[in-house]
Amino acid sequence: MPDTSFMAAGNAHDVENDRLQLGERLTTLVDGVELVRLIDRDSMSDPEIAAAREQGVRVLRRRNLACYLLDDEVLAALCAEKGHPELAPDLISARDEAMKRQTDTGAPPDDFKRVRGETVTTARRCSQSRRGAPLPMCSFATPWPRY
Repeated sequence: MPDTSFMAAGNAHDVENDRLQLGERLTTLVDGVELVRLIDRDSMSDPEIAAAREQGVRVLRRRNLACYLLDDEVLAALCAEKGHPELAPDLISARDEAMKRQTDTGAPPDDFKRVRGETVTTARRCSQSRRGAPLPMCSFATPWPRY
């Protein structure tokens, strides 16, 4: 979606209630703006999801945005785009190992947000050890929105 901008607007409660009044302000100030409120699923129950949808809030099908960004296909595409498709299996394996360590401590098995930083760090180290220079992952390594 080339004409789409994403703005972090707080946690799920903030987004659901438009606490910062971003929706109201943006649609008032700029003609043609379509605002879509989107929140992580986290551990929401089906009734909670239904209630959010009734308020016009979209809920991710997966636990959080990191589940999509750290998906096997996305990691493989990132490595290919940066000219290192051979690193994809190592990066996916490193992500899986990090997830296992998290779940061993009792974390939910689908909470990829917990391992995003470690996955990026591992990608850089893996690239350095194989190529002598870090894998340029600028677009991936930018700060994530705070919730």
